[in-house]
Amino acid sequence: MKKNYSTTLGLLSILLFTGNVQTTESSLQTNTQTKKHHTNNLIHLENETQFNQLIAQGSVIVDFYADWCGPCRRLSPIIEALADIFPDITFIKVDTDTFSVLSRRYKIRGLPALIFIQNGREKGRHVGFLNKRTLIEKIKNTF
Repeated sequence: MKKNYSTTLGLLSILLFTGNVQTTESSLQTNTQTKKHHTNNLIHLENETQFNQLIAQGSVIVDFYADWCGPCRRLSPIIEALADIFPDITFIKVDTDTFSVLSRRYKIRGLPALIFIQNGREKGRHVGFLNKRTLIEKIKNTF
């Protein structure tokens, strides 16, 4: 069994490195950009100043998450899909391990935590996993 696994890894490595280097680098850049900014209204927070600017106007959903959080990982593709469904809402992903000051400011005690903000004011929040259908209804009822 180990031999087959090693052979498969070897073949995979050969396949990965036989392509054009420029194409490979381009693909890596595209994948990184896609992860970072799936759509124009889905933002992975980079600094607190950016956060304050983003929540000041319009409808915003802040997703407080952590990479080690299982429910957060399950919610992430739902948030990405909702960013496509609701282009007028800004979705901000905030890593609580990186932005602990924001987590304390918003009194985040459990994850994932979604905070619904409109024009700088909190309109509601939810802690824990929500399925897509339930979250769509919550968004429609909040905004």
